[in-house]
This record gives sequence, C-alpha cells and structure tokens, in this order.
Amino acid sequence: MRALALALLGLCGCATTQTQAPAPTVAPELRERAAALFDAAAHGDVLRIKMLVDWSRWRLVDGLEHAGSDEGAARVLSQLEAQPAPSAALIDRAAQQLKTQLVALTGGPTPPELLGGTMNATLASWRRGPGEGTPPALARLETLVSEALDGAREVTYAGGRRVTLVFVGDRLAGVVEAQ
Repeated sequence: MRALALALLGLCGCATTQTQAPAPTVAPELRERAAALFDAAAHGDVLRIKMLVDWSRWRLVDGLEHAGSDEGAARVLSQLEAQPAPSAALIDRAAQQLKTQLVALTGGPTPPELLGGTMNATLASWRRGPGEGTPPALARLETLVSEALDGAREVTYAGGRRVTLVFVGDRLAGVVEAQ
C-alpha cells in the first residue's frame, strides 16, 4: 500500500518536485549607497566620497583591520586617545585611499558583482567581540569596533577582489576584505 502511495506521489510530481530557495537579496538602499560610492570613485569625486563616510567609525574599523597584533592595536588606541576626532589630513588621505580601493575593485569599466546573502567572517567575529585570551589592547579595540558597528549592515562585492562595504545608517563605516 505504501509503495502504491509513493508511486502515485511520484507520478503527480509531489515526491520529486524540488523547490529552490529564493535568491538572497540586498536592500535597495544598500545598493544605492554602494553605487554612489563606486560612482564617486570612478569619477574621482573625493569630496563626495568624504560626504558618504562616517570617518570616526571608519578610523576604528580601518585601525582594527590593519592592527595585526596587540602592539598595533595599542598604537591605534593611543592615536584615538590623542586625537578623538579624525583630522582633516586623515580624512583627505583616507578618502584618496578609499577611492583607489574602490576603483581597483571595479577592475575596469564593468561594475563589480554584488554577492547577495554573503556574510563576511571577519566582520562577524568583530561583532561578537573579543574572544577569551585576546591580548588586552586588541580586545579593547575589538570591543570599540563591535560597539561602533552595532546595527551595521553589510554588502559584499566581487571585482578585482572581494570586499564587504559596511554601512551604519546611511554612511559607510568601513571596507573589510572578504575571505
């Protein structure tokens, strides 16, 4: 009897029909913000890039990404302590670097490919905060970044390389290399 029921289900297509999960989507506002950044970079519009970035958060994220060690994190923390607000020189330099980074990502006239539904592992670990046994300065910097990225949304692109753009509200908070 069971075999007959399975045979009937198979004939009707019920037992063999496979449904595909809907393709992961990225919120339209994230696409627009990313597109505005790529457009500004492509046109060399550094002023517009400056307006699209939250430089205080940027400095934290960039500092953690490049710290590399407890000593590097201590250096970043002392710079943050000495000058709590990002200087005009830092913003100028970082905006130029961001422009270069975004242009390199496009790898030519074609826009980079949006990778919907991708989660950046580095960013996820930062959001969790420091793990047990993390050296003190690195733990403090990870905690600051975790707090700064509360509520952040991410979108990952692949072009010349893979990067994740991290937005808090309507501003870019960082660009993190995707693994």
